[in-house]
Amino acid sequence: MHAMHCCFSLGATLVPFLADPFLADKTSSNTFNISQATGTNMTNETTPNLANFTIGECNVTYVFDTEGCIGNLTPNISQEKYTGKVQFSFLIVAVIGFLIAFLLLVQVLHFRIGLKPYRHGDLTSEGSIHKAHKSNPVFRWAIVFLSGLLIFLYVGQEASYGGLLSTFVVDGRGWEKHLGSLITSLFWGSILVGRLCGIPLAHYLNPTKILVLNCIMMCIGIVTICTAISIGPFVLYMGTAIYGLGMSTFFATTLTWTNRHIDVDGTSASVFLFGGAAGSVVVNPVIGHLFKTYEPMWMMYFFCIMAFLQLLVFVIMESFVLVHNKRKQKDGDITATTEKGQTPEMENLMNVNTSCHERDVGTIK
Repeated sequence: MHAMHCCFSLGATLVPFLADPFLADKTSSNTFNISQATGTNMTNETTPNLANFTIGECNVTYVFDTEGCIGNLTPNISQEKYTGKVQFSFLIVAVIGFLIAFLLLVQVLHFRIGLKPYRHGDLTSEGSIHKAHKSNPVFRWAIVFLSGLLIFLYVGQEASYGGLLSTFVVDGRGWEKHLGSLITSLFWGSILVGRLCGIPLAHYLNPTKILVLNCIMMCIGIVTICTAISIGPFVLYMGTAIYGLGMSTFFATTLTWTNRHIDVDGTSASVFLFGGAAGSVVVNPVIGHLFKTYEPMWMMYFFCIMAFLQLLVFVIMESFVLVHNKRKQKDGDITATTEKGQTPEMENLMNVNTSCHERDVGTIK
């Protein structure tokens, strides 16, 4: 699971570098020197206070602030021109995706033609996992719902942070575009490194400890950005790296943790996937609204709130499991006592009486 999820991070890390050569800087026609104008038409019969002229390839209409004052012009239309060829990066990704889909189709056809179809009945005990007991329906669906909520918060942060980070540093912090691509690759690269480390780490730590470590690192990373970003750009780099490392193994470990407590079937998996899809769809517009309505830093504040909510949800889940296990153990002890018809103290007393009786019988004999 960690290895497959690591491949996702590898692709996300390489794509910004793939798109960077095809990006172009945005040029804006907010201010012009009148000497740059060619083909100037400074007369307008219908509205004398307008001037129409061409600068490069941009046709601009200017309004005179003071009638007759040519040197003080205010732009009536703000034009932005993009000369990049970003469509080629999408074309390259599309070709790679088509090749992968073609290889999968060949594999499916090979299995259907050359091998027997897969049936659950063909599995032996070596390839199947049997739970010792069926979960309580209330407990089961509570865990499914909370796990779906946890994945909603995680995917919302991962998809939105990775997609909007470049916009935040370029438009919100005034960085150059290539630096936006660089810090985005740093974010996905930290997730890649974390997932690589998570493969051996899963052999030494149980899922609960890994999830706690994930949540704490995410909170530390985003709090560092929110509180110390004014110190310098290195704070944003450091906080982004810690934030990405915290996210790295969260999804795969959440599924492992859930599968330890309930039977994860198709219905449960659908809830998890729905939570992830909803997170990627819902969080982006909310952050975009905060970004435009208030200020760019609200993007980081919102991620901080989500990180602490994620930690809170996991604490609730773990507490719920502990309470359920204690209650189940208590019910099991009561059931065992009921089946025997006596308490452990009564059983010990009867064993002592039996031993004394056997000893007396031996003495008489």
